[in-house]
Amino acid sequence: MKDEALDDSKSAMPRRQIKCHHCSKVFNSIHVYHTHQRKKRKITCQECNKEVITFDDLKKHLATSHPESLEGLFKPLWENDEDVEAMKFPKSCYICDRVYNGHVMLNRHKELYHELGDFRCDECQAPCLTFYDFVIHNYQCHAKVISHIRPYTGGLEVLTHKNGKTEMKRENYSCQFCSSAFKFDTAHTSHMRRNHGFGLFECHSCDEMGHYAGAISAHMLNFHGDNPEVKCPGCFKVVNLKDHHDGFLEHYGSCKRAWTASKNSGTYEKGVFQCHYCGKEYASKVVFRAHIKQHEGIERFKCTYCDYGTNIKKVLEDHEKGHLRERGLTSEEAGMKLYYDCDQCDKKFVQESGLRSHKRRIHLGIKKSYLCKDCGEVYPNIQGYYKHKREKHGYVAKNVGRKGRRSHGPI
Repeated sequence: MKDEALDDSKSAMPRRQIKCHHCSKVFNSIHVYHTHQRKKRKITCQECNKEVITFDDLKKHLATSHPESLEGLFKPLWENDEDVEAMKFPKSCYICDRVYNGHVMLNRHKELYHELGDFRCDECQAPCLTFYDFVIHNYQCHAKVISHIRPYTGGLEVLTHKNGKTEMKRENYSCQFCSSAFKFDTAHTSHMRRNHGFGLFECHSCDEMGHYAGAISAHMLNFHGDNPEVKCPGCFKVVNLKDHHDGFLEHYGSCKRAWTASKNSGTYEKGVFQCHYCGKEYASKVVFRAHIKQHEGIERFKCTYCDYGTNIKKVLEDHEKGHLRERGLTSEEAGMKLYYDCDQCDKKFVQESGLRSHKRRIHLGIKKSYLCKDCGEVYPNIQGYYKHKREKHGYVAKNVGRKGRRSHGPI
């Protein structure tokens, strides 16, 4: 897939656009954005200086060009924690290509390897954005291997299926920093916020994020020392760390608005609720409140099969149905409706709305049209409508922007 910025003449629906805050390019799908993110980091072969994207790519390059180096010093850099063939649900990290058994282990790996933190090279004292950058730096600059860190497995049970494949299933919500364990995600999140500075913190300048107050503080001091300011997601106070390095950590630990969804986290105007965190707008107060809670780390409903969470039960039900479809189950086997079949042809849909739209367009011949209220032009599809709005009326999409890449949300 080509890593290209979105061309206005070929753009899709505005809400599907993702912006890279680091370089300001805009992409038309999360997959293209992920490809762009991968290419931010390069790894150079020590033998011939050829550039590759990940250590797995380096392994493939060595196998074809330098087979004598394949079993050498750097082998731990691309080895997986367990045999991929033995995994029931192998999931690959889109940044580094390491493979983990299920979404929970994958997301825990992302939190360890690909989130902001205090990482500094022992040899040259160079700061690194993430642990993965720290590993790359030591390989590139010092020909040194940093020991791999395996994701935390607390609260997970290993199940072995009849075919010999293993699955990691959640038993409880366990804290990785202490021995606390919780039955529900809400209690676990509350514990993490009050005791370990858990939240959602983004650095738009670097287009990276972290989940801990201490991590964002260290990052701002290491990379933005001239003006190391952190904005509290609870009360919106800006804390400058120049004179007091632990200032934000102390503030966040005592900020009650950071522990619960604030009633003042948005504005209401002309039937629209707008989020103060990201600027998104909602017509429904219920959906708006659910969105605010996610910004503040609160997710009432948690997926049985992965770390995905939401505050709307119907959204969770639709998400879990996706897991069941992925496992190849039928509606009868799952005990719930996974597909909506068209009674006039052999097509089936995962959403009832998709089936209704299909019947209207294909079997009833009713084509939806899009009317421009500014000039009266009518367009047969949404892409043409928004292209016209941009070119003729200067329309700017309000929903352009990247959601926080929460480690406990599936990618």
